[in-house]
Amino acid sequence: MRIHPVIPLFPLSFLLFLPFTLATNIDILVGQSGLSFTPNSTTASAGDTLTFHYHGYAHNVIRGDPSSACTPLSDNGEGSGGAFYSGTIPVPDGQDSSPMTFVVTVNDTTQPIWYYCSVGRHCQSGMVGVVNPPSDGQTLAAYAEAAKTVEDAVTPSAVVGGVLVNGTDAGSGGVETSSSLMVAATIETETMSSTASTTEATPTQTQVVLSNGTTSTPAPSEGGAMGGRDIGGVLTFLGFLLSLV
Repeated sequence: MRIHPVIPLFPLSFLLFLPFTLATNIDILVGQSGLSFTPNSTTASAGDTLTFHYHGYAHNVIRGDPSSACTPLSDNGEGSGGAFYSGTIPVPDGQDSSPMTFVVTVNDTTQPIWYYCSVGRHCQSGMVGVVNPPSDGQTLAAYAEAAKTVEDAVTPSAVVGGVLVNGTDAGSGGVETSSSLMVAATIETETMSSTASTTEATPTQTQVVLSNGTTSTPAPSEGGAMGGRDIGGVLTFLGFLLSLV
């Protein structure tokens, strides 16, 4: 009588009990309905992203100091304390919105995220918003009311704390243009010319070109995408599995 092997499933079953959360993206329309953010109040969890879409003429988004309306949150301009500034994003003539968006990742949910637009007198006119508004104390209406008395809205000196994405480039997802991005590698396929006098097929190699100019060329595998020895190994393994049935 052949004994069928029992394959234990317990090493994988624990994966079902691992806690995990899925990050959510929240779209915020900047200036689509006049001098306002839509929505101007929302909630977000840690790891969620805020994507600001620009409409109208020209606007920006700045994280504000909760105690001083129309003034940036101060963290030495490095964004490490949660500050962000998108820069002023114009809308091209004849278009309803800019192809540029500004994406901010929410890392701290213990404090409200107040933000405003500093172009002209937009902040003083009520172009303010909040993420994770407090349950008591200052309200968005109170923040907007305080903004009315501000003489000049303050604009940071440089873009910080988020990623600008140009939606017109690289149709599948846009191009990130933030200095905080990781070094990307581009993949180029080159056909290597043969120096031999034979008529053997010219091999191809994939060359990884890093942004610092250095290159790395992996050795080509024998037998194309899967060499003969690789296929033999797979067949041997399959034969072993069938022998256990």
